[in-house]
Amino acid sequence: MGKIKIVVSDQQPFMIDGIIGFLGHYPDLYEVVGGYKDLKKAIAECNKSTAQIFILGEFAGGMMGSELVKWVKSHKIDAHIITFVAKMPYIDSIKLLEAGAKGCVWKTSHPAKLNRAIDSISNGYTYFDSVHMDCEKISSRYSSDNQLTNRESEILQLIADGKTNKEIANFLQLSRKTVETHRLNIMKKLDVHSGIELIKTALRMGVALYKKKRL
Repeated sequence: MGKIKIVVSDQQPFMIDGIIGFLGHYPDLYEVVGGYKDLKKAIAECNKSTAQIFILGEFAGGMMGSELVKWVKSHKIDAHIITFVAKMPYIDSIKLLEAGAKGCVWKTSHPAKLNRAIDSISNGYTYFDSVHMDCEKISSRYSSDNQLTNRESEILQLIADGKTNKEIANFLQLSRKTVETHRLNIMKKLDVHSGIELIKTALRMGVALYKKKRL
C-alpha cells in the first residue's frame, strides 16, 4: 500500500501549517498534496490529485458542520472527509455521518487521534471523536430478550469510537473471532444490517460532549 494522499483546508493558515507539519513526521505513511485557505481550490486539488483523505476545517460565516460537508460532497469528490473542528454542542456526529463525512476530530484532541482517524478511514472504517456511552444505560434500554451484555456494550462503545475489530480485540485481550461474534450478536439485537447502521445507532445511543479518556 502506497502513501495516503491528503488535502488540508481551513480558514486559518497557521492551522493548515500545523496539520501539515504534524503529518510530516510520518513521511512513509502520508503525502500532503496541498493545504488551502480557499475551500474551492482545496476541492479542486482533491479531484486533481485523487487524494484519499480531505481534512476539512472551519470557515468564517456561511455553512458549517453537516451543511458544509454536504456542500463539499456536492462537488463529487472521492476523497473521504474528516472534519477537524472546535468542540461545540451543535456539532452532531450523526448528521456529519449522514452528510457524507467519514470522521470527526476535535481541534483540542491529542494529535494521535488525527492519525487514528486517517488510518481507520483509509481501512474502510469511520472515526468520530468524543463518543461516550454509559454501558449500564445502554443495557437498560432493552428488554431481557435482546439486552446487550456488559461486554457487548463495551464493544459497542469501541465501535462508536472508530476502532477496528483488530484494535478492539487487542484492547480487550480477546481473539478477533470473538469480537466478530460479539459484533454480529450486537447487530442482531439492535436490528441493524450494516456496519454504517451500527455506527449510526451507536452514535445515537451515546453522543456526549465529554468523554473519559480511553485508548
